[in-house]
Amino acid sequence: MDAGASTTTTAAAYGVAAGPQTRYVGLALLLCWTYSVWFVTSPVSSLVQSGDTLVLSRVTTTLTSVVVPLLFVWRLGRTARMPVTPALIWTSAVLSSTASAVSGLLDRSMPNPWPYFVVSLTTGTFSAIMWLMWGQRLADQAADFAIEHIAPVYGGLLLVTVIATAVIPNPARSLVIAAYPLASGLLLHLNLRLQTHARAPRLLPRATRDDARHPIVTAAVASATAAFTCFLLVMIIPLTNLLADDYPFAWGVTCGAILILAYAGVRLWTRRRGYNFSPFAWLLLPTIAACATFLATPQTHLVEFLLALATCLLLELLLVRFMGVLTLRGYLSPLVAFAISRSAFRFGVTLAIIVGTIFARMPQVATVALAPTFVVLIVVLGGFAMTMVRQEYAIHVITTGPPEASDLDAMVDSVATEFQLSEREREIVALIGLGYSAAAVAEKLVISPHTVNTHVQHIYAKLGIHKRSELIAYLRRNA
Repeated sequence: MDAGASTTTTAAAYGVAAGPQTRYVGLALLLCWTYSVWFVTSPVSSLVQSGDTLVLSRVTTTLTSVVVPLLFVWRLGRTARMPVTPALIWTSAVLSSTASAVSGLLDRSMPNPWPYFVVSLTTGTFSAIMWLMWGQRLADQAADFAIEHIAPVYGGLLLVTVIATAVIPNPARSLVIAAYPLASGLLLHLNLRLQTHARAPRLLPRATRDDARHPIVTAAVASATAAFTCFLLVMIIPLTNLLADDYPFAWGVTCGAILILAYAGVRLWTRRRGYNFSPFAWLLLPTIAACATFLATPQTHLVEFLLALATCLLLELLLVRFMGVLTLRGYLSPLVAFAISRSAFRFGVTLAIIVGTIFARMPQVATVALAPTFVVLIVVLGGFAMTMVRQEYAIHVITTGPPEASDLDAMVDSVATEFQLSEREREIVALIGLGYSAAAVAEKLVISPHTVNTHVQHIYAKLGIHKRSELIAYLRRNA
């Protein structure tokens, strides 16, 4: 009886670790832990009213989360695998949880700052390592990062976290949140045991991967800018302008969870319509609106506070999903993809803490620079939004797998007949539909890149289009 119950429990644990939806629980636990630490141990807005030790320790944590993933990429190489071993999993999980627990119990008024720095450095380093290991494992399992899978898990865990921290008193709630990395490590260990020999999809040829460079850079820089803007708003809106204690941040996380769940519902409802990553650009607009409203109204800024924080949560999830899909398509190694998703957002948060603290500690600087800073951010975010809308086709192309060969052949034949393409033009259209770059087409057909570009321009003229991404999107949509 006991053996049967044990077997059932083990099977359930393995199911959570590797199920199509529940495989994301470990990754979502790390994301939830990152945000819950802010309002369980010290609200973000209270940082600007705290001593230098607390501010610098939080900067240490976020900056370490930026640097450590990039160091792994630099040391291992952009095409290397992130090592995932039981020893590294448990070392990272135990040290992350221990450091988080100690951070919640430390006396904020203690004169010696070194314990804070050691704890912050440990937290940032080993949580980043766990993040990279999860990215590698999910890529090894060819996880699709479908929004209907990952968003309900993440949004649900956020709501559970907020409710749990509301009913559990301190210091117990700090210990509960500190257990999140440990739980994530347990799931990662089970995941590793379940599929030891799985491997991530093979990288595409370098010439093909270069097609994704511009959208990747745009998404990363836009996300970092949005994170900086959102957290700067959160930092400089004092809690005294809102409500007592740290509830506004918890409410902001709640709004973010609801927004994430609502987005998942909309995607399920409109699964066959629109592009998967369209909200990436449009979510910059609420951030712009929050900045503009903040500048225009001197009264209580509760709406801007909640809007900025909720938008930030969904934007980070979309960036993680975007990078995850790129690993599935072979454009990035899991190590690079998850290093970008971790570092880009944390870089924006780090800058926000620094700038927000400067504005709070130096009112004369804030008086002169606050409004111009947000005006510049509004302009920059607007530029990113327009750029990403223009790149919508390109993003759709690199995040959508090629159609079945038979469907593509039928579509290419139809296009060739309708627009009177030559045999060579038909061959080039077929290869472009499969995701080949101009250089890859030239290599495949043993012709010069200049000849390929000439044929491509003739194809564009016949079809009445202007760029390669439009041709690929047209073929894949109709195929």
